[in-house]
Amino acid sequence: MKKILNIDERIAQNIERARQEKHRLQAQAARAKRKEVAINIDRQRIIGELSVRYFPELLQFHPYRTHGENQEEFAPLIRFLKELAADEKYISRLKEKINREVWD
Repeated sequence: MKKILNIDERIAQNIERARQEKHRLQAQAARAKRKEVAINIDRQRIIGELSVRYFPELLQFHPYRTHGENQEEFAPLIRFLKELAADEKYISRLKEKINREVWD
């Protein structure tokens, strides 16, 4: 026989359900965040490996412990990449060349 709950018991039951649902949603969000972080780490690793394969001179740069030290060490590379990214015409020509080579 099913027990009939009084109002206080039903309120407590609903509060517990809401707490469990909140916990479930938080856990789901945490899993999604961990998955996103893992994908970004893989992406960065692959991009790094490709970059070093075709530009072995990048191995001259050494990471340090602090952000400031890294900014100083990588300043020439940062300037190079900024200049490259800013040259939209050159980027367009490269993309066109790549697309032609892919389809030729």
